[in-house]
Amino acid sequence: MACCTRFSFVIAEAEGSWRRVKMCSAPDCRIVFYDGAKARNSRWCATAGCGNRMKTRTYRARRRADGA
Repeated sequence: MACCTRFSFVIAEAEGSWRRVKMCSAPDCRIVFYDGAKARNSRWCATAGCGNRMKTRTYRARRRADGA
């Protein structure tokens, strides 16, 4: 993962786009990544990994709160 972090900094430095360098929103993941999304709204380092895990946790918490 260190190579990906270095790559993110290289891109940000070259383009002057430091606002696109973000830290993953998952509490158990501290990966820094480059947000290449057009809308600049990426929250997780990988949607398939951290994103899916966080969405599943949120869904299950809602279900428990609703009593289902």
